[in-house]
Amino acid sequence: MRCINMSDFGPIFRENGPQITLIKAVAKGGEGQVWTIQGSNNVVAKLYHKHSATIGSKLAHMVAHPPNNPFAQEHNTSFAWPQTRLFDKKGECVGFLMPYIPSTLTLSRVYHPKLRSKFAPAFHWYYLHTVARNTALLLHALHEQRYIIGDIKTDNILIHSNALVSLVDMDSLQIKAGSALFPCLVQSDDFASPESSRRRPEFLSKQHDCFALAILIHLTLLGYHPFANAPAHKRLEYVQKGLWLGNSKTLPPFAFPYESLDQEIFAGFQKVFSNPSSPHQRPTALWWAKVCAHTLERMACCQKNPHHFYLPHTKACPWCTYAEHTTVDLFKASDAPSPLHALFQELDSLNWKGIIELLRAHPELRSLPFDKKRQDTLLLCDAFSAAYPNDSSQKKRSLSGRDLMAMWVEYAKTHNLPPEHQESFPFPELMSTPSMHNSSIKTLQNYCEKISTSGRTDPYVAEHIADLFASLTKLGVLPEQIPHLIPKIHKAEAVSSFWKKLLEALHSHNEAQLAQLAIKHASTLASLEMPLSYTQAIEQAVQHQNLVTLLRKMLQNSAPHTEISHILENNPSLLRSSFCHDTLMDNQTLTDVETMLQRKKKITPQLLIALDKEDYMTIARLWEPQFSEPKGVWRKLSFCAQKGAHMEKKWAPIRRAILEGEHQYLRSHWIEKEFGPIARKEGLAQQTQESIRPIYKNSYFPKTAHWPLAYITHSLLHVVFPWPYGTPRIPLCIIAWHSKHYPRSISDVEETSLAHHTHHNNKFLHHVILPCKKDEAFISIWPAAFVAETIIPVQAPLHVQSATSAHLMYETRIQRKRAEDILHVKVRSPVALRNIKLSICSAPLRAPLQEEVIEEYTVSAMQPSQSITLKTKVTSTPQVLFSLKGVLSHGECLPTYQEARS
Repeated sequence: MRCINMSDFGPIFRENGPQITLIKAVAKGGEGQVWTIQGSNNVVAKLYHKHSATIGSKLAHMVAHPPNNPFAQEHNTSFAWPQTRLFDKKGECVGFLMPYIPSTLTLSRVYHPKLRSKFAPAFHWYYLHTVARNTALLLHALHEQRYIIGDIKTDNILIHSNALVSLVDMDSLQIKAGSALFPCLVQSDDFASPESSRRRPEFLSKQHDCFALAILIHLTLLGYHPFANAPAHKRLEYVQKGLWLGNSKTLPPFAFPYESLDQEIFAGFQKVFSNPSSPHQRPTALWWAKVCAHTLERMACCQKNPHHFYLPHTKACPWCTYAEHTTVDLFKASDAPSPLHALFQELDSLNWKGIIELLRAHPELRSLPFDKKRQDTLLLCDAFSAAYPNDSSQKKRSLSGRDLMAMWVEYAKTHNLPPEHQESFPFPELMSTPSMHNSSIKTLQNYCEKISTSGRTDPYVAEHIADLFASLTKLGVLPEQIPHLIPKIHKAEAVSSFWKKLLEALHSHNEAQLAQLAIKHASTLASLEMPLSYTQAIEQAVQHQNLVTLLRKMLQNSAPHTEISHILENNPSLLRSSFCHDTLMDNQTLTDVETMLQRKKKITPQLLIALDKEDYMTIARLWEPQFSEPKGVWRKLSFCAQKGAHMEKKWAPIRRAILEGEHQYLRSHWIEKEFGPIARKEGLAQQTQESIRPIYKNSYFPKTAHWPLAYITHSLLHVVFPWPYGTPRIPLCIIAWHSKHYPRSISDVEETSLAHHTHHNNKFLHHVILPCKKDEAFISIWPAAFVAETIIPVQAPLHVQSATSAHLMYETRIQRKRAEDILHVKVRSPVALRNIKLSICSAPLRAPLQEEVIEEYTVSAMQPSQSITLKTKVTSTPQVLFSLKGVLSHGECLPTYQEARS
């Protein structure tokens, strides 16, 4: 890639602000370069190589909605998050300003044993668990704001010396801002979830990130990929089948035994990697953070190697065992002592001065997570450090309870702590002087009086009572010594326990737990004094709980999706609550239901159009089983989708046969009614017709001496012809005519003519009538078939003799014979006729319309060169007129013309 110089950029301006000056390019990537800017050491500019129409909107959303920084108190820049957009002189967004993160280690240099020994030799297993926990907390912070990383890479995860983590390349996230979706278009193969290969990028979910997080934690803790047993070209196959190292019967030599891991962590790996088809069962980022933190609380240090940290359930140090079996020590001891090991020793011995000195020498230790006992000891040491004179010449000495109390009171007054903190030592279990009991009991009694005299209970007072009583119990104070306070203490303990759970739910925004506590402890909750914001949060949680219960019942009762969508649209806060992860039915979370309803709403017009056209295959391609409803059009669409899926299954081999030229298979399996419309819709009609046409190559018209026949009468063209014969039989024929010559093609016909086809197929003659206003017509008959919804000729046409006008000419004479009058009617025709009915009629001269039939004849054939004579007895009188009527076999009257009269 070409390196971009400052001269390639014009003036660059902050959004609604002044121009910036680029100084030096410090990094470059596939999308852009990072530059330092003049006048600021804490901010850098990222400028894109190419302009994008959507990057401005995406950055605007990110600037307005940054994630919470879980390590703000540690002053850690956790995200290289866009702070301000940058524009060129044309007003196009070309980049953004973001915090500058000093050069540090990437995760790949920390988890890989060889790289770790070179770049971070002090990073032992305790630090690696801390890195895993901190990474999970950062991912949880992004998921809270509905951001999806999508393309997780170890190079985008920076590790600091205190095990804090920073994430970079934040502008490539998948973001949903209202109706707009900014997808993450790339993924790293090593971290791709099994479902991401079957979905479009915009369908990436939190479960995709959770799968990648599990791989990251596996890499961090063990130093190798969970699917390291898979060949490179088959890794995706192994992932989709759940064939990871944890399910392997034999582990490779480099593998660390999974029994040495925390069992909750291993169970989390099993849920993620062994069940690839159940993404909703994957642990969340917050779950991983809590499990890693709980593991750190139980971590022990090896006596032989201070850089070996392990879990006590393994009895012996697994890293020492691993080194013995493989001759490789993954956490090799160095000449310098382990600061963390030294801190643990000082904390266990409560040497607060040594602890303070160690923390001053290694401030990075403060950001590490500790168990509650060690954390409380650190807080006490901070208090002692502030209260005790910093005199390096003074030797260490043990402090009595009175000294501790005096020191604490002085410290509390100096720092203006509340009175209840001034009167109560925070760690009474450290004091053993009996003289301190009376003061503590008096303080406890004062707190109990506040509970009894007040109409509502202050939860903080109840918490102080419970803590103070626990401290007194550790100091040897028995309940029998303060019997008058025990009922109030029990009440305070109950309130304190409930309050702690309530605060935990409030601070973690766990509305499900909040609603459960509010319903189960309604009376206790009603008696507490709390801020208005807490009350509102609890009421909202209960409301959300009721809505979730209602939605679950509606789904179970198969309620219309429009009603469910109406509830979600009217309660948008429900989807931002912790209930969005609750499973409603069939392992679907509330977020999944909302996403499904949005998809359903989006494709509904397409489904209805396809239903109107009876396009079942399109319905099947758009259909999802979750769209089904028991009533209405959705029930019909469900049946149509099943029908379409069946048709798709039948159509697939037919389509392959058309495309690959498998003519024999296509001819033997073609069903026009089923496959014809599909082939025409997919643009395969011509290929199909060329393949099907040879089926009828052996068909022919049976020829006789008199047929086919054509004649014109009353502006109608009559065509009588035998049906083509063959195997298979011709399904239909096309008849076309021209007034001057035989039609050269089906399109070469008179404008007023009509192409006619019929589905009859037998050995009898067929009589077809077409409109014709000409005196002569040349007729051609094409054997045809209906293929891909198109009528196509399949054989050469049969040319019928030229048709002329058909009529009868006759002359009459009466001959006297044997005292009887015999009427002779001589009839001739200009065209050949068959099966006609002739009638001799008489009518009075004065009433010619009152005709009566005297005699009827049936003539099987008349040739143009011949004439026939009809004879019948009549009563001769000048007052009677005789005439001839002709009727064709199909009932049409023939025109008759009298030529002579005797």
